[in-house]
Amino acid sequence: MNARRITFREVLHLLGPLFGAIFAVWLLRLIIAAAGAPSWLVTAFSVTGATPVCILIAVLLIHLKRAGGYGLVALASLLLAGAGQLLVALAIAFAMVTGLENVYSAAEFSPPHTSQYMHLCSHLFGIILFALLGMIMGSFFLLLLRVLMPGRSSSAILKQPSGHQTQSKTP
Repeated sequence: MNARRITFREVLHLLGPLFGAIFAVWLLRLIIAAAGAPSWLVTAFSVTGATPVCILIAVLLIHLKRAGGYGLVALASLLLAGAGQLLVALAIAFAMVTGLENVYSAAEFSPPHTSQYMHLCSHLFGIILFALLGMIMGSFFLLLLRVLMPGRSSSAILKQPSGHQTQSKTP
């Protein structure tokens, strides 16, 4: 498969909406928990659950746009996992510094019998763990896409209307 090399700026542009989705889930969970929503609803809005979904969407975009290969899957996994876990760690650190509890520092959503410091460290370690799991899952998904949809790209799909063939203009 001929994938073109893209710059880091293009990677951020490709992943931008996915960063936004992770941030939206993070913020929405903070808001609905502060509003007193039931815990089942608060649990439904999970950054931990949104991150793998965003990684799979990133892999689909990488394949459809022919933006890169397995290296880009690894980078996307690291960036998306890092963004999600850093947001949660930031919320925990904020609660530790200010003394104001939020959903991310609440005992019911934290590991049992751990301090907030250990909870914070576990999310920082989670960057590595989620990135590795995302790389494995994303690489397998990219392999499946390449086997099931070889040579497909969004530009080829969008530029060629069905039933029309392009003609070369060589003399």
